[in-house]
Amino acid sequence: STLFFVGVDCSKFKVHVTVLDKTSEIVAFHVFESDEKKDIERMVEIKILFHDWLFNFSKKMSAPTNEIVVTVEGPVFLQNPKVSADISRSIYAVEIACIELFYPCFEYQNTTWKKHVLGNGSCSKEDILKFSQIKWGRETFKVQDHADAACIALHQLLLLSIDDKTKGVKPDGKKHKNHNK
Repeated sequence: STLFFVGVDCSKFKVHVTVLDKTSEIVAFHVFESDEKKDIERMVEIKILFHDWLFNFSKKMSAPTNEIVVTVEGPVFLQNPKVSADISRSIYAVEIACIELFYPCFEYQNTTWKKHVLGNGSCSKEDILKFSQIKWGRETFKVQDHADAACIALHQLLLLSIDDKTKGVKPDGKKHKNHNK
């Protein structure tokens, strides 16, 4: 069986998705964009777009619900509460789509996945992009948010320790500090 790890990075109007297979190779990128001005209409549109994409992706890959794991970055609370609320609605839209389709969906704060994947919970966007370019290739990422989404997916893959090749091992080949084996 093939497992797919869907990493999701949300903003107010866009949702960036990067999909990894169980060996951490990139399988797909996708972007959902809503130009709806009203909050609820934007949330509904993002939910429908993500729902349809996830359904079609699973069909295309012949992957049942237990072979796709969705991981989304949790809301970041910014100085502007309106922007924080807008981003939260995009995140919840993705989570609702997963619930409707019976796909497992995990949410982690950015400091959690950054610390696990890059070793520093407060690393910069530049650090994430540099790591991603080393791991997956310099020309792989045209958009920073896809690098974030790839690392979010990698975080979940490493947490689940799916096969012996990746169990407890970071992409640079070193063991995770907290791994017991």
